[in-house]
Amino acid sequence: MTLSIDFFRVKRRGLFVALAFVSSALFAQNEKPPFSWVNSLTDKELSAAPGLSHHTYASERLGKDVGYCVFLPPGYGDAVNRERRYPVIYMLHGGRPGDESKFANRIPYVREAIESGKMVPSIVVLNNGGPVSHYNVPGRAESIGKDLFVEELIPLIDATYRTIPRRAGRALQGYSQGGRATARIGFGHPELFSQLVIGSAGAATEKRIQATGGVENENLMFAPGDDMWTYAEIYAKLFKERYPMEIFLHVGDALDYNHDGNIEYHRFLTGLNLPHEFVVIPDQRHGGSAYVKIHDTILGFQNRAFTTDRRTLVFSDEFENRSELGEGYKVSLAGEDAWTFENGALIGKQTRDDHGSVMRKLLDFKDAEIEFDFRLNGGTRFNFVVGDDNEKGTHAGHICRVSISPNRINVSDDKTGTYNLDIRAMRLDPDLSAEKKAWLAEYLKGKNDAGEVDLKQGRWYHLRVRIDGERMEAYLDGKRVAGVNSPGIAHPTKTKFGMTVNGSTIDFDNLKVFAVRD
Repeated sequence: MTLSIDFFRVKRRGLFVALAFVSSALFAQNEKPPFSWVNSLTDKELSAAPGLSHHTYASERLGKDVGYCVFLPPGYGDAVNRERRYPVIYMLHGGRPGDESKFANRIPYVREAIESGKMVPSIVVLNNGGPVSHYNVPGRAESIGKDLFVEELIPLIDATYRTIPRRAGRALQGYSQGGRATARIGFGHPELFSQLVIGSAGAATEKRIQATGGVENENLMFAPGDDMWTYAEIYAKLFKERYPMEIFLHVGDALDYNHDGNIEYHRFLTGLNLPHEFVVIPDQRHGGSAYVKIHDTILGFQNRAFTTDRRTLVFSDEFENRSELGEGYKVSLAGEDAWTFENGALIGKQTRDDHGSVMRKLLDFKDAEIEFDFRLNGGTRFNFVVGDDNEKGTHAGHICRVSISPNRINVSDDKTGTYNLDIRAMRLDPDLSAEKKAWLAEYLKGKNDAGEVDLKQGRWYHLRVRIDGERMEAYLDGKRVAGVNSPGIAHPTKTKFGMTVNGSTIDFDNLKVFAVRD
């Protein structure tokens, strides 16, 4: 799809200081100071972009400090948001050499979009691309900007801030040199990003690099295949189904010296059957004013990509018009009247004194969101249990669970926690030493998390359980209650899930299972 952006007028409430800064700073990038891996923000930049801060990290690859900037959205530090996770936009600056402060002038636009409700609250990260911005250059020890970004900065951001640490929560955006890098890194690492914004990239130069086996000019040679054309082609052939990405391409009109190359690249992506939005900006030369003109369009695209429901329904059951669970379900440790139906709901009750009544839905999955309605109707508690019939290292194949009681919801890793056979043997050992008991108690702390609730008898509630890699979270009526990161949750094959009910009775309805597209 090709769009054309018409007459644009800047009009933003409460941004007089920020826009004054932008007007003076967006076009001041012709000066080329000596390269440095650390470039602090000026007082002017900090005052124009509240929430933006400068940091450094000790690079293992370089053996020296590297700078980066982070924008935290309004409300990030509020107590009410202490468990909230945020998507991240990584902005790759233009020009050479690298400087992490170059795109600080874009932050006021992001902040205003968040404050006005046009943009989901997001973290923004500005990196330093290195001597040859964002690229790796064979034979140049410090020209490893791509590796530093992918291998060091992204993991650091996920470990330091409350990000959504998977590709669905990451966007890559760049302009000029950063646009080239966005295409190279984005198509080369689709497992890391769900959306790309490629701005006025030097596509013609990249085409020459492809044709010459890596030569940009007599002083600069990349590895063969390290170009935005080759990476896009490989992505389209091998990875687009597994790692679908939202793609946005923009360039100025004929005044922009990258115009013709981007027209050709747009046609190339179309020929590869890679859906994308393409914007040609009227009366636009190559330069920072391009972002001023279309920031609303870019941020709108990114907001849509971040807020799109990436779930696919794979199973549902409303328990209507039947008297038996039927094929695909399994019941155990229960009498004949343990699982019945009433008014279109599944009714579970405990029928043995020594164990709750078990019902499992047989379904193969790895990561998923599973949700259902429940009502305590005399029953005291129940467990939502995920298992694998083929797993022999845990009791009854248990992998993970959510335990629900009137005052507490607990999320736990069973595979490496209490149901692991070795751990279970220690827990049941009456002669376990005090030292081992202390170790066991400390070890199990990291295997579960709990939140307080106040569940009333006779009232329907909605529970959503998200299993995503090593993380499992429980949401009650849309509000996150508890979550835990633990390796057992990432068990690659789950074959069943379901309820274990204690007491009489607990009612269930509207069961749904969604595969989650990362």
